[in-house]
Amino acid sequence: MDETKAVFLEIPSASGQTVLHPAKVHQSTSHSFTATPESTDLVFEVDQQLTVYYYHHGTFMKRPAVVERAEDASDGPTAIELSYSGNACSAERRGEYRVSAVMADIFVGLEDEPTCEVVDISMGGCSVLAKGRYQIGQALEITLNHQDQAVVGQVVVRGSRSLGTDKTRYGLAAVSGAQPDYDFRKALRQMTMTLERTQLQRLARC
Repeated sequence: MDETKAVFLEIPSASGQTVLHPAKVHQSTSHSFTATPESTDLVFEVDQQLTVYYYHHGTFMKRPAVVERAEDASDGPTAIELSYSGNACSAERRGEYRVSAVMADIFVGLEDEPTCEVVDISMGGCSVLAKGRYQIGQALEITLNHQDQAVVGQVVVRGSRSLGTDKTRYGLAAVSGAQPDYDFRKALRQMTMTLERTQLQRLARC
């Protein structure tokens, strides 16, 4: 990863969801690197275990790492130094990890709400901010705007968290089934992969 300028950091969460957070790489060697995550809401501790994702010669790779140093910045994101704790391997067989979309300005329609912000997305679902009140296990209609087309699918509410405002964060999982759901899952996959590449390319240019 010596020449990689941007990566994703997988940070274990209490909810059990895997979310990939983009980070800009400042210096790197074959054994370690320093980086600044794009999000200001992330907290790092020395000896914290992470997984690093990045593209290498066109292949999406992952490698375990440990936080060696974390510097809090009062006016921006935390700068961290990580060392690798294992070997790299291919991550092309995508699981259900989610890519952070907080700064990507992606919106979906959810039931009667035309513009719900997407905060993370994966090939199997997404998390959104919505004003509606939905129950765990409830099936909802969702509309993605993908390649200038409205793609309609069905999702099930897997989790919810009140934000103390008029909006609630919902974790949504795609429902398998008929042709429309296949088209919806295909759109999710393409949007997730596009977001991955777009975020890394943007950070690499900074």
